[in-house]
Amino acid sequence: MLKAEDVIGQKFGRLTVVSLERATHYRITAFCKCDCGKSCKADLSNLKQGKKKSCGCLAKEAIEVERNRMNLMFNHNRERKKRTKRAYVGKDFNI
Repeated sequence: MLKAEDVIGQKFGRLTVVSLERATHYRITAFCKCDCGKSCKADLSNLKQGKKKSCGCLAKEAIEVERNRMNLMFNHNRERKKRTKRAYVGKDFNI
């Protein structure tokens, strides 16, 4: 078990603990510096349990990756529909 004083300078995910502050009699708040350059506060227990990994930049990157994946899928379907329409142009399907 890590003591609160031992975590200063330690990395949790993308966050590096800079300083600590006792918020209440049982909670300790850690002031952290993210790899992206931003600063944030987090409960020390959340850092230790792995519930807090970044200042929020990790979630933004995950959203961007998903958005790019969906755009690729959408563009692929749009191109497929164009090819299908070109194949049937000028053909009469009246029976």
